[in-house]
Parts: sequence; structure tokens; C-alpha cells
Amino acid sequence: MQAGDISEEISKLIDQSRALEAVGEVGGAFQHANQAVQLARSVADGFADQAAALLGLAFIHFRLGHDAEVITLARQALELAPPDSRWKVDALMMLGAAGEGEDYMLQRKQRYLQVIDLARQIGYHRALVRGLHNLAAGVYMPWGQFELALSADREAAKLAQTYQMDDLTWGPLHTMGWILWLTHHPDEARAVVDQLADCSQPDSMGDAYVSLIRANLLTDDENFQEARCAYERSRGIGEKNGSPEVGIFVRLGLSKVERSLGNGAAARAWAEDALELTRRVQYPHQEGNALIACGRAAWCAGDLAAAETYLQEAIALLKPLRAAFEVTRASLCLAALWHEVAHPQAMTVWIKSVSLILENGYDFLLQQERSLILPLIASGLDAPDADIRKMSRDLAERLQCAPAEALRVQMLGQFSVQIGVLQVTKESLRQRRAGEVLALLLTSPGYGLTYQQVTEAICPEKDPDAALHFYHHAISALRHLLEPDLSDRRFACRYLDVDEERVNLRLPPASSVDFVEFESACKAKDWQKAISQYGGEFLPNLPYAEWTLPIRQHLADEYESALLALAEERWQNAESAECLSLCRKALLHNPWQERAALMGMRAAVALDDRIAALQLYQRLEKVLLKELGIAPQKELQQLYATLKKGTPKA
Repeated sequence: MQAGDISEEISKLIDQSRALEAVGEVGGAFQHANQAVQLARSVADGFADQAAALLGLAFIHFRLGHDAEVITLARQALELAPPDSRWKVDALMMLGAAGEGEDYMLQRKQRYLQVIDLARQIGYHRALVRGLHNLAAGVYMPWGQFELALSADREAAKLAQTYQMDDLTWGPLHTMGWILWLTHHPDEARAVVDQLADCSQPDSMGDAYVSLIRANLLTDDENFQEARCAYERSRGIGEKNGSPEVGIFVRLGLSKVERSLGNGAAARAWAEDALELTRRVQYPHQEGNALIACGRAAWCAGDLAAAETYLQEAIALLKPLRAAFEVTRASLCLAALWHEVAHPQAMTVWIKSVSLILENGYDFLLQQERSLILPLIASGLDAPDADIRKMSRDLAERLQCAPAEALRVQMLGQFSVQIGVLQVTKESLRQRRAGEVLALLLTSPGYGLTYQQVTEAICPEKDPDAALHFYHHAISALRHLLEPDLSDRRFACRYLDVDEERVNLRLPPASSVDFVEFESACKAKDWQKAISQYGGEFLPNLPYAEWTLPIRQHLADEYESALLALAEERWQNAESAECLSLCRKALLHNPWQERAALMGMRAAVALDDRIAALQLYQRLEKVLLKELGIAPQKELQQLYATLKKGTPKA
């Protein structure tokens, strides 16, 4: 057999081995890979072929987690590979993926950097994409260096798209989406996941991560039912593709769902199942994540001793791995747990946690873990140590500077308040009339009122002392409604400026108030938009509150005017059917509206619907007589009389 024929046969055997491994035929994959190695060794000077065959066999061992065999084969391939060759790049890549020794992460980083440099030099674009992605996902992300990871993966994704390497595009995108979710950038994460969905085949690993990251986002949005479905879908795809990592992430996600619902036992069961899986497949970094989840779940279940043990184990495991983000999370949880039980070392661990947050740029944790952090800050503000008090004040200011979630308020046809993605309960809105105070502020110029204006509008019957007492309690309830995590009045509410004399509401960017948008559409004469935004009468839950009456009537009149104005436009454009429909809406809104009846009758005539025109008049005549004791205007009477005789021309 000629040398060229041997090289071709070796390539064929390697490809067949990969194909068999992909469908789970591991025995056949090994057989073909070993045949390739034996054939390559039969050629005295076939160093490149031998390197390629050894790497083909190393790949099968890598997929099965046999790191020692991978390292041995990859080192042999590296010695045989020609300088500045693709085989040398692939051997370095394989050595980077398989870890050994205490400093294997540093070795991994160095090897991936070598891969990237050499791949750029020889124009090996496929290896360049893989090297950048492996550096991001295998080094920077485990170390908690998220900006570096995003930068490397953005370059990898761009290169994969430029050179149309569709099978490699999903890797960088899924890591980018994961990091953006982890670092609390949900909108950017959703955008990246949409890209990932577009480039992923059904039931592929990319598809598994689409469902997984979406499930994480749904969990953060407290949409737990849809999150469970997405987790289960991801889990099924992961099992089909033989990915234990997806299985681990799914179990951790389901643990968080149960913990968010207060189901401590179920949360602990999922977390401990994830922990067992990480140990079985020997993923130390994910084992640390699972230990943190076990600690939080045990805490939720009331087993504080187990929670403490789990968190301490996590810190001990993760520190040697240089997993800065996970160490920070575990330390923060331990500090909060110890603070709850008045442990003497609680403040020491808390100070260390703060140092880790600030050193590593994890400010987003201050917002993500507000419920854990605020009690610790409050305790620090009372500490005898001046440095701790200063640190606590600085953290409180950082929390105050963090952007507040947008408010979305509906007051037309209903009263509902949404803060970010979370819906405020009706019970919270009724608590000490906090919702009514919020609604009153939203209808006031500049969203501000004096305490006298608040009490005169809501409780005019109270004497001054009782009214002031009501004001303080109502504002406190509103403050808690908007930011329930705030532990005491030393923490300023980002939505309210409050003093003894006045309260002002601050609406964050992207907030929306439906009646304000309705009035803006009316002012712009965008009648279609105005009509679509009018969901019903203003604050129907407060029908007898006197301050709402003029506003309710004004908005109802504006809606009626919008209906008539748009009906007139449709009539002028000879759109008779739409004109008739709008007139009917106006008459449902105001049965006395003679202009709507006249325009509607004319539109019905244009549609050759004499019966509809007669009915419009008859209903109007009946309601006017019954409720006002008057007859319709003469123009309507004349049109009705003409219609009774026959159909006139429109």
C-alpha cells in the first residue's frame, strides 16, 4: 500500500471511530481507533499519520473521562507531530483538556494560549475557535474571570460565524449566555440564547443549553412551572447525548426552584443528587457548586448544622481550584448563616466575603443576594469597629446606587403593580393602603405630595394626629412593598424620597404607567393606540375614593373622544365597517352618545344594513327617554323616519 493510500485509510478509520463514538458504539470506536494507530506505526517515517492516529484514540479516552490515557497518548502525539503543524495544535489542545497535578489549571491555560498562538500563525481556524472557547469555558470561567471569558468567547463566536463553522458556534454562545445569566444581565442573556437556538439542531447539546439557560432565567423570574418544564427538556437531551454536566446543572436548577418555593426537603434531595453525580464523574468544580446548593437547601430545610458543614466543605474544595466566584458565594452564605445563629466568626467571614466581592468585581452579587446581605450590612452599621462601620456604609451606598427595577403599573380596568418581573400581590397593595398611596403619587404632578395632601385625599375624616400616624404607616408599607428586602429605615428606598413633610416617587427608566401612556397617545392624536391602551375605568377597586372620581371621569371622556375621533377618520376614509364597530363601542361606553349613534347609523346605511341602523336609533331613544326624559336630536329623528320608509343613499 502506498504512503498516500495509508494516510487516506488512517483518516477513514479515525472518522469511522468518531462516528461510532457519537452514537454510543464505544467498542467499535476503540477498535477503529486502535486499527488506525497500528496502521500508522507500520510506516517508518509516518510521523504525522502516527500523531493523527494517537489523537484519534486519545479523543475516545477523553470522551470517557480517562485523563491518564489521554495525557499519555497526547504527549506521544506531541513528540511525533511536525513543528508548526495541525497535529501539534491538536495535541496541545488535548493536553489542555485533560488535567493532572495540583497546578493543572495553570498548565491548561498555558497550553490553550499556545494553541491560540500557533493556530493563528498557521491559519488553523477551527483550532483557533476551539482554543479560544476552551480558554473561556475551561479556565477563565471556572476562575470567575467573567470579562476575560466573554471576550475570548465573543472572538470565538465571531470567527466560527465568519468561517461558517456551524458545529462550533454553539459552544461559545452557550458559555456567553451562561455567564450573562450568572452575572445578572438577563436581557443580554436572552438575546444570546436566541442566537444559540437559531444555530442549534433539535436535541443537540446546543439545544440542551438553550432550554437550560432559559430555565435558569425563568427561575429568576419566579416562573417556576415553565422553568421545571425547560429543565426536564434539557435533562432529556443531556441524557440522550451522554452529558453528565447538563444533568448536574439541571439538578442544581431544580434545587433552586424548590428552595425558592420554600420546599427545603425537595431542594436538598435535588442538590444531594447533583453532588453524588459530580463525585461519580469527578468534576471537582461542579462538586463545589453542588456543595453550596446542598448548604442553602439544608438551611432552607432548617438543618443549620448540615448547612454549615456543606458550606465549609465547599470553601475547602474550591479554594485550591482558584474558583473565586464560588468561594465568594459560599463565604457569603456562611457569613449570613452564622449571622443568623450569632456565631462569633460571622463578622470575620462577612468581611472576607466583602473583600472577595470588591477584589473580583462581583458587585452584581450585592443585588442578587440582597436578602442575605442587607442583615449583614445592618449588623455592620452597629459594629464597635469604625472600619467595619465604614465598610457597611460604603456597601449600603453601593446598593443604593444599583439601578432599581422598572415599575409597570396598570390602573385602567384593574390595579396591578409589577416590579421588574415580579408581580406584587393584591394583599401587599391593600396593606395599610400602600397601593392607594402609590396610585395617588402616580396621578400627582412630578409624582410628589406633601403629607397633608396624602391624608386629605385618602383619610380626610381623621384628626391631624391620627392622619400623621396613618401617613407614617402607609409610607412604611409602601416602602416595604417596593423593596421588601430593606431591613430598616437606615437603608434608603430607591423608589421613594421621604421626610416628615413630603414624599416623592422616583420612577426608574423603562417604567410604564398605563393611564399616562393612554393620555400621551390622546395628546398625540394616535387614536388607535389610545383605544388599545384603555383597559377600562380608572382604579375600579376604589370606586368610592373621592380623589379618584374626577380622574376616572376625565379618562373616560378622553376614551370616548378617541373612539369618536377614530370613527370619524374611518368614515372619511370610507371604512364603514370599522366606523360602525367604533360607534358601537362608544355607545357601550356611553349609551347617551348621540354623535356615535348618528355616525353609526350612516355607516350601517353605507353597508346596506338598514336593520342595524334602525336598532341603533331605537336603543338610543329608549335609554334617553328612560334615563333623561328626552328624545334624540332632530337630525337623528329625521334619519330614522327616512329609514323607516326605505333605505336612503349614504
